[in-house]
Amino acid sequence: MTEGLVSQDIKKRKKEWKERRAASYEDKLNEELAKIDKLEREYYEAWVRSRTNYKKRGVKIKGVASNPSPESQEITESEIVKDGNSRFLNGVMSCIDRRARLLGLDAPTKSIIEDTFLNFLMHTDGHPGINNES
Repeated sequence: MTEGLVSQDIKKRKKEWKERRAASYEDKLNEELAKIDKLEREYYEAWVRSRTNYKKRGVKIKGVASNPSPESQEITESEIVKDGNSRFLNGVMSCIDRRARLLGLDAPTKSIIEDTFLNFLMHTDGHPGINNES
């Protein structure tokens, strides 16, 4: 076996490994995205349900409640208007955020270093007690 054949074999194996790894990554990414999609649908459906108005019925009793007569009872009905539970919208938003991070859609984050620290580094080369301004 020559050195050239070994080199070709190594290159071939590396290429196959990269392809398998890429396919594995894609499979895992798609699996995670499917989970997020399902969770987002469930949050949204719960949000819609939390906004559903309903009618509340009851009996209002006039006079003595311990022995009500049919004439002293009044059936009441009122509509309950619901604004929805915002926790479900927070869940939808967290799914959207997670999906964007997985897909790399978020802008890179910037780290801000305080100006005083930068001045320290510029004037001392990072060594305390050394002044480079002389």
